[in-house]
Amino acid sequence: MEEIYDSKIESLEQQLVVAELGLKFNKVVLWNNFDVSFAFYYFIVDNVVKCGAVGLKDQENSDNLDSRLASHRSTFARFKLINVVKFKDSNTVTLFESWIKQVLAKYSIGTNILLEQYECPGKNSEEILNDIILTEFKAITSGAGSLCPQGLIKQYNETMTAKTNV
Repeated sequence: MEEIYDSKIESLEQQLVVAELGLKFNKVVLWNNFDVSFAFYYFIVDNVVKCGAVGLKDQENSDNLDSRLASHRSTFARFKLINVVKFKDSNTVTLFESWIKQVLAKYSIGTNILLEQYECPGKNSEEILNDIILTEFKAITSGAGSLCPQGLIKQYNETMTAKTNV
């Protein structure tokens, strides 16, 4: 009986340590806003998903995500942000973006690899492509990136919708 009791206590202690480490890790990657220097993001206009990244190695003007989204708003006033992945450095976001381009190549609506526009004609492009990107993110990043909380994305979309409906 004592062995079982000791084993349970040890298990609970391990769970507590894991929980504490998880809290510490999450504090490092908290999302308060879109002032992010290294990120892969994607949004939808009509049924076309457009992807982009900030902080790539070869970018001359590596602005943050806030300013990049503002720039997109000047071109596509009513786009809907689908998701954002924050990375720790330029190398990681560059590798992830390159990989996603290859994975989504069959959905590309153009022949120019720089276009980064994808569609599933007659289907829900947002849902299908988001599932693919999230699957790839979970499979290859192993902690190198952090998904933006959906609450923050929802808040952003609601705020931008309210501003463009005025």
